[in-house]
Amino acid sequence: MPAARSCAVVHGVSVGLEAGVVTALIGPNASSKSTVLRSLARLHPVTSGAVELAGADSDSLSARAFAHRVTLLSQSRPHPSGLTVHDVVAFGRHPHRRRFAALTESDRQSMAHAMQLTGTTAMAERLTRENSRAGRAVPRDHDVDAPAAPWT
Repeated sequence: MPAARSCAVVHGVSVGLEAGVVTALIGPNASSKSTVLRSLARLHPVTSGAVELAGADSDSLSARAFAHRVTLLSQSRPHPSGLTVHDVVAFGRHPHRRRFAALTESDRQSMAHAMQLTGTTAMAERLTRENSRAGRAVPRDHDVDAPAAPWT
């Protein structure tokens, strides 16, 4: 019989995110930052309240429509070795392409824009393992979950 999974309970959270703005969620370890992010990404169930996207309940969107608007790149999930920062950014274009289709010029422009916004352009060919959490100095009493955190 599998071990029971613990669920974090989060109360009284209200988050407003603005398009085109990099936002950091900062707080002490075990303060449910990752749970909030997973809930926003529909990876963790929301049992009360709602997650809205552009004024609509995010659960009303199909998986494909949701993936076109939201992505989460977790620091804690393992990923295959040998991936460059560019490769990881390219994964974000997956919902915008037909299955098995190559990257288009539009995809490349979107990726370049995203990397410019996050200050990662110079790191495009760097292996992601070089940017790993283990290689960064992280304050012991705080944890950081943010889209640009692995690259800072």
